Amino acid sequence: MSPKPPLLFVCSGKSFWVQDAPLERIECTTDAFKEGVYSGALVLDASGQVWNVERAELGKAPNTLDKLLPWRKIPVSLEVEPVSDKSAEDIAAELKSVLDAECEFTSQLGVTAEIIRENIRQADTAEQIIMAAAPAKA
Repeated sequence: MSPKPPLLFVCSGKSFWVQDAPLERIECTTDAFKEGVYSGALVLDASGQVWNVERAELGKAPNTLDKLLPWRKIPVSLEVEPVSDKSAEDIAAELKSVLDAECEFTSQLGVTAEIIRENIRQADTAEQIIMAAAPAKA
């Protein structure tokens, strides 16, 4: 069993992002990976299932160009496990906690936290919650 895209990744109190790709095609920057972007992350998939990131590894060793251009994305290998005691609503609450933190991450979203909060409030399904966070699309 594998998460159904789009996927909403949430790092409690730190950040969130949406990736519209299957787990096997997830990418991130080497800087984000070094900062531990997947450490403790939860994933909400389009079906409403919540997953915990158990293991994250770079899919390949960064080459010289990856190191010189830190915004370049490289493949990431993720292992996830379903979480039975969390729901889409719990993930929506985690999103709100990131927005309430008013950290550097929230200042770079491209839309106001209030717009995202309102979109989350109006969401009825897991997929709508994921799309509410889409301004933070990676």
